[in-house]
Amino acid sequence: MVNPHGGGRRGPEVLARSRAALEAGGLPLEVHVTEGPGHARRLARELPLPAGAALCAVGGDGTIHEVVNGLMERPGPDPGPDGADGGGPDAGRPPLAVLPAGSGNALMHDLAATDPREAVRRIVAGRRRPLDVLRLSGPFGTRHAFNIVGWGLVARVARRAEQLRRLGGRRYALASLRELLASRAVPAELELPDETLRGPMHLVFAGNTRHTGDGMRLTPDAHIDDGLVDLLVVRKASRLALARLFARVGKAEHLASRLVTVRRVRRFRLRCNGDATLNVDGEVLEGLPLEVEVLPRALTLLL
Repeated sequence: MVNPHGGGRRGPEVLARSRAALEAGGLPLEVHVTEGPGHARRLARELPLPAGAALCAVGGDGTIHEVVNGLMERPGPDPGPDGADGGGPDAGRPPLAVLPAGSGNALMHDLAATDPREAVRRIVAGRRRPLDVLRLSGPFGTRHAFNIVGWGLVARVARRAEQLRRLGGRRYALASLRELLASRAVPAELELPDETLRGPMHLVFAGNTRHTGDGMRLTPDAHIDDGLVDLLVVRKASRLALARLFARVGKAEHLASRLVTVRRVRRFRLRCNGDATLNVDGEVLEGLPLEVEVLPRALTLLL
C-alpha cells in the first residue's frame, strides 16, 4: 500500500527502488496506491489476502497508523495481558512490513531501519518481532495507535505541524518552537492503575516507541513489545523552564527534571474540561475523556 503524497511524494520512488530486491527475494508484490485519507485503513481491513501474505506500508507514520487501524479491525482475538493470544497470521491478522517513505518515521527510527534498503533486507530475511498496540476509547469511538498518544503541548504541535506540512520534516521543529513560546498549562486529571495525578499540566505523552516525529526521543526507555506504555507528564512551568527542558530531550536528560513525572503502565484515563485535542501517531484527533489500554503483542512486524 503506497502513499503517493506523504514525505515529499517519496512513496512511489521508494517502491520503485525496492521492488526488484523484494521480488528477487521471492516476494511477489500486489501494489495498491492509496487515493486519499482513510484508503489505506480500508485496504488493510478489507483486502482479501492469500495464506502467508503480509501487508507492507510504503509511507510514514501516518500511513502506518492507518494500516495498523485497518489490521486491528480484521478478525482476530484481543491479546491477553501476557500477550499469549497476540496477532500475526495465525490470529487472522497478517504481518506488517514497512518501507519508510515519510517525513516522520518514528517506528523505523526505533528499529534502526530508516533506510529503505535496510528495511528490504529484513523483510526478505523474514525477520519478525511482536508489536504492542494502544487501544483508545473516547467520544470518537475506538481507535488504535502504535507510536504515541499525546495531549496538551504535543497535540498543539501536531496540529501546527499539519499546517506546515509543505516544509517536510522541518515542520516538527518549527511547530515545536512556536507552540513552546505560547504554551500554557491546563488543569487535568490522569488516572493510573495505582494513583491519580491532578493539576495544571503542559502535556501528557504516552510513548509506545522511543521516537516520535523526526527522531525526537521523549520516551527513550520505551519498548514496542513489553506490554507497557511509557507515560510522561510535564507539570506547570514557565516558558523559559519549558524551553530549557526540551533542549535536554536530545540527550534524554529531560527525564531527570523535577517538572517531569514518568510512569510505565498498562492503561490510563485522561480527563480535562478544556483542551480536548489529541496527537495520535502524529494525527490530530478531538475527544476527551480518553481511556488508553495496551494490547500486548497485538500485531507482528515483518522487519
